[in-house]
Amino acid sequence: MDKSISMRDNVLMKDAGTLDAARRRLQELVEDSGSDLKSLSLHLGRNPTYLQQYLNKGSPRQLDWEDRLELARVLRCTPEELTSPSSKVNQAKIATNSIVAPQNKTGLELVSGGHATFAGPRDLPILGYVKAGGLGFFIGNGDRQGVTVRPEALRDVTTAYAVRVHDDSMSPALEPGYLLFVDPTRPVKPGDNVVIQLQDGQAFIKRLVRRTEKAMICKQYNPAGEVKYEPNKVKSVHVVVQVSMIDI
Repeated sequence: MDKSISMRDNVLMKDAGTLDAARRRLQELVEDSGSDLKSLSLHLGRNPTYLQQYLNKGSPRQLDWEDRLELARVLRCTPEELTSPSSKVNQAKIATNSIVAPQNKTGLELVSGGHATFAGPRDLPILGYVKAGGLGFFIGNGDRQGVTVRPEALRDVTTAYAVRVHDDSMSPALEPGYLLFVDPTRPVKPGDNVVIQLQDGQAFIKRLVRRTEKAMICKQYNPAGEVKYEPNKVKSVHVVVQVSMIDI
């Protein structure tokens, strides 16, 4: 028998065992969080059955690193935990090996399982309020609804802010109450979730489809369809870089 083929098969068998354990761990974390696979899949920007297929059919064989990072943030674990064959034992090991650097002006550097995550100061403003009878919400007057922790993606963005989802037009991807972290400095591209502010101060959360000279076309899910905005009525379009299901 070809020795190279035998070695390759052994590696694949080892990987499959690790993936099975990772799937079990993900299932545990989802159940403990009270969330569901469909909502989490949509939150990742994937199709609604993405995580269900991963758990039941093994497709994909493993989650992308960026997906693991976001799931770890939402499920409050480490990315390494989503690939670990053990749950409670692994959690204890991570807790033992974790290091928290001293607090400073820029926040905390959390080093756990070899992966560094920046947890910034609680200084990011949550903007926006709902006006009775209005279709959107308003962020132009600087009214704050509170502050939240500054995530890594917005560490050095002084103009960054957060908004809460106020309606169900983007459900089930973005549910009412979700906290969106916004970067006004980052270029916006089709496929991005965006906060659109109109000249009258009213703001909307949509997904950008495309831009033309005559209209900015966006997508919403509930009811499903496209929404068009005239460019001369749009004051700003800011990209959503991160989403939290709960306030942090």
